[in-house]
Amino acid sequence: MLEIQTLQEADVQSLKMVRIMHSPELVSMKGLSRFTNINEINLSSNSIEQIKGLFTLKQLQVLNLSTNRITEIDGLRDLKNLKVLILAHNRISSLKNLEQIHSPDY
Repeated sequence: MLEIQTLQEADVQSLKMVRIMHSPELVSMKGLSRFTNINEINLSSNSIEQIKGLFTLKQLQVLNLSTNRITEIDGLRDLKNLKVLILAHNRISSLKNLEQIHSPDY
């Protein structure tokens, strides 16, 4: 099982983008909550089952979780700046909880 490794605090604060793709050993989003200034995450083509640990990512604008094993849309309520959400090729059978995503005023 692959987990997102701990980086030095200075590195964590300066990161704007995280891309971990095509790593079937990655089953969890654990560790992402420390990346508070990040604005893009691409965790496509892994084995993630749940959307968790994103509540501190207030700057996040792009989230790509395509081609994982996600079954429910959840854990997105606090992502007020999210503009792009990609969940294609998962195991989602219901759009329940989709309304928890903040929709911008146009």
